[in-house]
Amino acid sequence: TPVRGDGDEARASPTAATHARRSQAAAAGLHTAARSETNPLYVGQRCHVPDAAVEWHVAWPEYEPRDFTAEVVRGQPPWADAADAREVRGLAQR
Repeated sequence: TPVRGDGDEARASPTAATHARRSQAAAAGLHTAARSETNPLYVGQRCHVPDAAVEWHVAWPEYEPRDFTAEVVRGQPPWADAADAREVRGLAQR
């Protein structure tokens, strides 16, 4: 089974169709910022997640996201969570 986001989708700047899909997803209450590639640091790094698969209760057995942490986050800026999830305060409440 091919991994979604393995380079087969367009990597160009967002088009009107892309903006329309994001607007529809946002109107449906789906998170879109973390699924976009508008930040040049993330182009080609994120696995494409279709709107129908956003909710955690949706089965998606072939989902295999890449392990990726932006270099700016690896530097542990004050706004970033700790690299070790056990050190993240309040994680269980998120």
